[in-house]
Amino acid sequence: MDDGVGDLGLAIKHLEQAVRLSPANPRYSGLLGEAWLMNADAEAALAPLQASLQAEFHPRVAVLMALALLHLERYEDAQTIATRAVEEASAFHRAYLLRADARIGLGDTPGAVEDLRSALAVSPDNDHYRLRLASLLVGSVSEVGELAEARTLLEGMNYPDPTGARNYLLGCIMIEQGEPSAALDTLDGISWPTAAEVELRRGFAHLALGQGDAARSSFQFAQGDEALAEQAMSALRMVDEGDDQTLSGTEALPCPTARVQPTLMMSSTQVLAEADETGEDPLDLASLQTGGLEEADSARHLALENENENESPDGD
Repeated sequence: MDDGVGDLGLAIKHLEQAVRLSPANPRYSGLLGEAWLMNADAEAALAPLQASLQAEFHPRVAVLMALALLHLERYEDAQTIATRAVEEASAFHRAYLLRADARIGLGDTPGAVEDLRSALAVSPDNDHYRLRLASLLVGSVSEVGELAEARTLLEGMNYPDPTGARNYLLGCIMIEQGEPSAALDTLDGISWPTAAEVELRRGFAHLALGQGDAARSSFQFAQGDEALAEQAMSALRMVDEGDDQTLSGTEALPCPTARVQPTLMMSSTQVLAEADETGEDPLDLASLQTGGLEEADSARHLALENENENESPDGD
């Protein structure tokens, strides 16, 4: 079978051979751990990544270790290793990102916010970080200034967001800031994170405009989503008990960050594909391809090269 999965499986086999023949080489162990992560096996990635870090600490390998621990929901351990990566290389923005994810898992939203701000300070044009930080600020807002910061982040994104996450978050902010008409325009035509979520927000915008019939229609649609049924029923009661005049200015419910955050978490592939800030050659998929003997960085070459080095000479 000649596909990416098959190539990766064969690469893992060759890298395991290279590690057996040269167990003290941190590059081989790091490559093997990365290969297991790319193969969606965080448990298998732990041992080779740990071996690589014990032989030689490298911030990128530490980030991979943190990523594996996050997948296993070992948030405290992930935070510890990401913190060390930050201390070793403060310009390594992925370390801040993964520590933020660990802190979210530990319930430390303020710490996660600060980490994402630090990541953006290092990589200010990273739209993924902008979305992540904005989603935290919108979902846990305690100050008006945080909504303003979130809006600035979203409006400063460098390219259109095909998922609709940007417009969804921006629409939530506009409702909270008293701009329901602009919110309706912004929420138009999107279905992220779900169509029901968007209709719930549109319902609150209609409420703020005193448009009871339109609000009722949106809330009835949102009621079909089991996770939103309670919020939608509560909103429908407001519509039924009021009139167009008294409904105007009704306060909206906050954004549901429990649904936003998992959707916005970076996948392993996204983390591994990010540019390396350390100035060193990244350990990436190109280094894991099985390739031929002429390709010096291929897993096959590494394995066979080490096999040759470890063979006893026949005597000559």
